[in-house]
Amino acid sequence: MAFFRFLCYFYAVKRFLSAAAAALLLFACNGTPDTETSLSREGPPNESPPAFRTNRILEYQGMAAGQALPRWVEAYLAGGNAAVETLPEYEYVYAFVGDNSGPSPGPLEIWRRNFDAERTFPRLAGARVRFRFIRGLDTSADEVYGGYYEAAIKAAYRADYAAFWKEGDFWVLEEPDENPERAGANGRYRYLVLVLVPRDVFERELPEILKQKEDLGTRDQHSAFEKLLENFFEGF
Repeated sequence: MAFFRFLCYFYAVKRFLSAAAAALLLFACNGTPDTETSLSREGPPNESPPAFRTNRILEYQGMAAGQALPRWVEAYLAGGNAAVETLPEYEYVYAFVGDNSGPSPGPLEIWRRNFDAERTFPRLAGARVRFRFIRGLDTSADEVYGGYYEAAIKAAYRADYAAFWKEGDFWVLEEPDENPERAGANGRYRYLVLVLVPRDVFERELPEILKQKEDLGTRDQHSAFEKLLENFFEGF
């Protein structure tokens, strides 16, 4: 009887550990939550993309071999996607960087290896579209654009985009910061994946994706929405 109980306990523990490992792998591979409506509404009206000032870099990919930081990594850490696009070699593309960080490289390396540009690019594009809608507002985007805002955000996250590709990836180890969940005692690992899309292709397809045929707000909200679409890539 004791042996039977031991076997039951053993298999129960084994199933628990397997489930926990699967959950960890799923989180590591996905990186960021696959959300649409929650992303379209979270945060204050004047929310802006996170500051890209980086902590001091302690180590990076290829450092031991004497290699320099890639120019796109330096630009992104200093100023985000828009800074990458100021480099001459990215003049004719839009840059979208998948950015994941944590106290240890193991889960991040799994995320990097399993990075699927086809699955992830709509999330990157959707997040950037959302920030374009709310940039500069002193009230909620729902109030300014009515239902057009949420419908456009959902469309951006769900769209099938064309002609994008994964250009490369890179990791850096930054000095510890004040958030213990994001950095261990030895620093914070940050893994970056660069995805590119031709400017002309993206500027043709995105407005068509965001357009709404239904009446989703007042006349003023519709006018504000249409005006934004006409100048969407100014400050994008």
